[in-house]
Amino acid sequence: RSLSNEATRVAEMVAQFRAQGSRVAFLDFDDANGRRVAEATGAHFFQCDLRDIPAARDAIRRGAEACGDFL
Repeated sequence: RSLSNEATRVAEMVAQFRAQGSRVAFLDFDDANGRRVAEATGAHFFQCDLRDIPAARDAIRRGAEACGDFL
């Protein structure tokens, strides 16, 4: 799969969850695409390189805070 196909799949999943009324926060390395998806869907986006574990943990924490109590 190409990276552009993966970006499209992420955008589709985010849009589908948002269409169901879900609060969505997502991480992606591609800042420009992530911002476009967030703007188009109303989701929360956090740029992150998942190979950087401390940064990934921080982004996940911020995403959870942005979505509020979801359990």
